[in-house]
Amino acid sequence: ARIAAGLIPLTGTGIVLQLEDSQEPVAPGADQGDYLVGARDLRLREVIGSCGLSSVIGKDIVELSKGYRQRVGVAAAILHDPAVLLLDEPTGGLDPIQAREVRELIVSLKAEKTILLSTHILPEVHAICDRVLIIHKGRLVADRTLAALSESEEYLITVSFSKALENGNRFDSFDGVVAVEGPEKNVLDEYSYRIRATKDIRAEVFKYAASHRLSLVELKAERKSLEEIFHELTR
Repeated sequence: ARIAAGLIPLTGTGIVLQLEDSQEPVAPGADQGDYLVGARDLRLREVIGSCGLSSVIGKDIVELSKGYRQRVGVAAAILHDPAVLLLDEPTGGLDPIQAREVRELIVSLKAEKTILLSTHILPEVHAICDRVLIIHKGRLVADRTLAALSESEEYLITVSFSKALENGNRFDSFDGVVAVEGPEKNVLDEYSYRIRATKDIRAEVFKYAASHRLSLVELKAERKSLEEIFHELTR
């Protein structure tokens, strides 16, 4: 019943399943029971392989690292080949290497299954998810693809010159510009301007610098991080 339900305990005295190396394929003419056993063992082998558990077969689960315990948990969840997989904080408490391995395992399952990931680790969302749902106080405040969520936000353009612009900047007259801050002098005696815009205007800024013979030392564009978007939608 535990195998059929895809349940393997992560604590206690459970044993990671052991399969016999001499398992023979089911021959034509075998009875239904033999077919079921053969299909079960084949599925176990597939899950053990996809979850990277071959090296710990037969070990007591309490002897495993937390990363391997999470792998066992994922193996238990997919054993009966569900169409939808619900994962709640799957990398919680793991060290960076273990977390990366579990994320890679989840990504490898995306092509076959619908995965619902509940997490507060926002970099994990970027690494794994295609679509984001943000819930705040029981209310759905965002339901978009990750790309659409980022594209809905302003660009932040940073442009730096070797000296401050004479007669102020002209960037606020560019199409799409919302606000301009600066100049701000850094430790290298460079003067930086921060431009908020509704589109990427780096090409226009570059042309402006070239036509005015300005010494351009930096030009980059950024979007708001998922963390910043999350805070804005939930404050």
